Amino acid sequence: MRARLLGFLLLTLALPALAGESAWQPASLVQAEMREVQSQHTGRSYRLYLSRPQGEAPAQGFPVVYVLDANLFFPLLSQQALMYQPHAAREGREAVLVVGIGHPHDSPFDLAARAEDFTPPAPDLSDTGDRSGRPQGGAQRFLDFLEDEVKPLVAARYPVDPQRQTLFGHSYGGLFTVYTLLTRPEAFQRYYAASPSLWWNRRHVFGLLETFARSRPHPSVRLMLSVGGAEQPAFDVAPTDPRQRQLAERRMLDNARELQARLVDLGIASDLQVPPATDHAGNGFISSVQVLDFALTR
Repeated sequence: MRARLLGFLLLTLALPALAGESAWQPASLVQAEMREVQSQHTGRSYRLYLSRPQGEAPAQGFPVVYVLDANLFFPLLSQQALMYQPHAAREGREAVLVVGIGHPHDSPFDLAARAEDFTPPAPDLSDTGDRSGRPQGGAQRFLDFLEDEVKPLVAARYPVDPQRQTLFGHSYGGLFTVYTLLTRPEAFQRYYAASPSLWWNRRHVFGLLETFARSRPHPSVRLMLSVGGAEQPAFDVAPTDPRQRQLAERRMLDNARELQARLVDLGIASDLQVPPATDHAGNGFISSVQVLDFALTR
């Protein structure tokens, strides 16, 4: 009896030590890596995330998906890419490299940085519809950063297919995605703009569309637009609160429909998805799980 009691006491005394050995630790993603980059174009620091494809690269290199707001969206896409790889031979899937561009911030978004990086330059930024008062109009600098600094770093790390590059962005990131297609369409072959903020600066992007329409020849690219069904109130329903009034003013769905129709008229492959009863945040997540299939479908 005394021996059993002594054993019990020793086990009780050991429990705190055992608990300390299994304390909670920061989690890391499987098969992913990260580095910080100081941009010469924007003067800002970024976190660059890479998934690590398994196995040998295709002869032409890996297809690449570039993901904006990576602090939030990169974990979703990188782990999805990892899950696809064991089924490549059976289901005809391919290994894909996911590249995330985020800000050195522990929250999902750096609101001030993305408001500047993702919004187009414009002669007049006095009434953009963004009431935050943050600097805006830095999209050209940010696009130069992607093209001149990020892409070479990625290509130096893994063999990539320069003809199979996809850009994904949500909200302001979706606006930047559309801006890139209209101003430098050769930068990527596929564009996925989820809930793009086409309302920004009195629909400034539609002015860019006019310039794009006059350019010839039009590039062979493909655009996927998505807007949640709950992102714009029905026309016959009076908004009942400030948020609903804002949604009615921004006309997220109407703007996306107009952009998609006008691009189709120009011969640009463009589609629009509208998940029913889905709000702005929900559409970002729904869209994020569709990007890889969109990028890899031939």
